[in-house]
Amino acid sequence: MTKFDLIIFGAGPIGLTLANLLGKKHFKILVIDKTKELVFNTNRYIAISKKTNKILNQDILKKKIFANQVKSMQLYNESFENKNKLDLSSETICSIVNATELHKELYHECCKQNNITISLNSKLKSVVSQNGLVELTTTNDKKFNSNYLFVSDGKKSQVKEFLKLEENKISYNSTAYVFEFSHSKNNNNATYQLFHQNFIAGLLPLSEKIFSCVLSINNKFCYKNDIKKTIDIFLKNEICNKFGKIKINSEITSFPLTFSHASKYSYNNVILIGDSAHSFHPLAGMGMNVGFSDVLSLVSCFEENIYSFGSDKFFNKYDYERHAINQRTINILNFIEKTLTSKNRFLNNGVNRGFNFLNKSNFIKTQIINFANNNLDYF
Repeated sequence: MTKFDLIIFGAGPIGLTLANLLGKKHFKILVIDKTKELVFNTNRYIAISKKTNKILNQDILKKKIFANQVKSMQLYNESFENKNKLDLSSETICSIVNATELHKELYHECCKQNNITISLNSKLKSVVSQNGLVELTTTNDKKFNSNYLFVSDGKKSQVKEFLKLEENKISYNSTAYVFEFSHSKNNNNATYQLFHQNFIAGLLPLSEKIFSCVLSINNKFCYKNDIKKTIDIFLKNEICNKFGKIKINSEITSFPLTFSHASKYSYNNVILIGDSAHSFHPLAGMGMNVGFSDVLSLVSCFEENIYSFGSDKFFNKYDYERHAINQRTINILNFIEKTLTSKNRFLNNGVNRGFNFLNKSNFIKTQIINFANNNLDYF
């Protein structure tokens, strides 16, 4: 049995960020991942908020890895032809980063810390939490224990399955498609969000004539056996008039959209974080940013020392604060998704009037931007 102070199960960006920050506090840490090697070949781009930017660039990374700084966001209801858009502008709306490059840099920073061990190709055989310790056994019969186990292996978590942890799950009955495309008309380095009763599209500018797109479509309007046809119809009907001639530049990846939220985040000495604790609609691009806020909240528990290290109450503050904040976030995003994709004409007219009202108030628009840049946290 090999003893560690802390074990993190899941070597994605959230798990590695937690490892980096706690490693600097001189804990002996084991990071376990079930994959044979970390995947560094995805081509997805994500929007990073000011709060997340500060965590990464000031506290961990030694170089800036952002592809683009975005200063404008435009939200459209029903179509890009609709004049009733919401126009948000700021010194920084968000920064865009290649998820693969971010993941790779976080991994390399972990490898520089001698007190962090990374074990790949380690699938769980058993996990037991008792007597103030968590014991893990992998399928290759390696055994580890620690004071705490942080679970960051995603919404299909092995640890959650082993411990049969409760969660609320709902399907959005939609499929998300992720791809890049070039276009002939200038995008003015703005990010665009289009809400339609059958889909939601988020466009992140990688350059003035290239977008990274996250498109979620109601399953009734997806050609399950012909992904390209689904995307081509969307591009032809919704994008070409606004951005000109289109060419897809990448593979199209897809995944079903589901909502999940654990009943609580702290189970004795097992702590859920990131997508293992919560997952929600990508319409605001906040999923990973909210996970980084989870990390900050966990780290603050070590700094405040409300309970002694090893206590099963050590992360109580993280549990009740982050669960409440993330539940509110889920409620907000679900309300936006249902309202802006409604087929009710009265509701759509109300959204258009709301956009017009908000456009007249720079104060409210500034508050919206600040709220998003703080990862939907009030503090």
